[in-house]
Amino acid sequence: MNSSTTSIVLFRRRYAHEEGWRTAVSLHAHTRHSKENLGFVHGYAGRIPVISRFYRQETNRYLRCQGKALDFRRAYWTPPLPAWKVYESERERIHDSLGIEALVSLTDHDEAPQTLPPQYSDSRQKMPISLEWTVPIAPNLFHLGVHNVPFALSETVVKGLISYTNRPGKGDLGQLLDWINEYPETLVVLNHPLSDLEHLGREAIKKSVQNFLSQYRGKVHALEINGYRTWEENRATMALAERFQLPLISGGDRHGCASNAVLNLTSAESFSEFAAEIRHDRISRIIIMPEYRNKSLLVRKMETVADFFRGYPQSPHGRQPWTDRVFFQLEDGVVRPLSYYWQRTVPMWVKSVMWVIRLVGFQYAREILRIVLARKREDVSF
Repeated sequence: MNSSTTSIVLFRRRYAHEEGWRTAVSLHAHTRHSKENLGFVHGYAGRIPVISRFYRQETNRYLRCQGKALDFRRAYWTPPLPAWKVYESERERIHDSLGIEALVSLTDHDEAPQTLPPQYSDSRQKMPISLEWTVPIAPNLFHLGVHNVPFALSETVVKGLISYTNRPGKGDLGQLLDWINEYPETLVVLNHPLSDLEHLGREAIKKSVQNFLSQYRGKVHALEINGYRTWEENRATMALAERFQLPLISGGDRHGCASNAVLNLTSAESFSEFAAEIRHDRISRIIIMPEYRNKSLLVRKMETVADFFRGYPQSPHGRQPWTDRVFFQLEDGVVRPLSYYWQRTVPMWVKSVMWVIRLVGFQYAREILRIVLARKREDVSF
């Protein structure tokens, strides 16, 4: 790890006050405007005992009826919470646990940022315009957190980035990164750099990321320590940061109701000041919150899935049941929610998954899982 630019500490109460930190920064949180691809479903559902039998029956039925296999890459799901709710929960958690001010950067996938309601007018001035930008470089997909795009140019910048995502062969990535780097208050982070989004294998991913950083190192400001990746992977990211002499930065990567489990500490009062610390001073201070160490990563991921399957009666019409938050694009090109196709019943294999996942919502089930998986907690060491 590049210890001259990055320090990582474990949470303890009153730590921020004792060390004189003024602000905690919550980076990389997703709202209901994020579109999360479902291409992974086929690989997972086909391997789970009992569920796999129901899953094969349903996909075979679709094949008979449609004459082609069901392609989950044409489907996506969206997290359950609106931007204002995610923003509010991040701020409250920082105030309650650390007792200091909060800066929150929401990063939906390839999506123009959403504004907050009028009652958050003061907060809206402090919330950076950010997104998680998908960068396809065959055979890999990279996710770049682009934080704090200038307000006056945000629509133009976001449109340019998304255009490259949709047609990567029609643009120059280096020029786009140079364009972003012209704005000194904007921060570019390579999110979860070693996560295998395309199932390429560990060595292929490592080689791909090294090639990317060799070419674009001067245009990326930091690598991410991710709150939903294993500590083994995060330690490998530390080694990568050391090799390329880049700072590390936190990224919670929340998709459900649980707050981000890794944060940054800073003396900055604005996101622009924080960006300058990372870009120019190359100083980053990361704090690991208790849930990252005290809960199995599997349990935390299952809790996120349980959050998704839960109903949200307080949400607007069309966002309350989970079937309204899964979307398919079929041959006619029209995107429709799953509730359009499953108006009367849900397939048995899906009901089986829901039954298992919903158990996580019960306190006794969570305690059993925590005991069973106690040895699988993250051994956080630096």
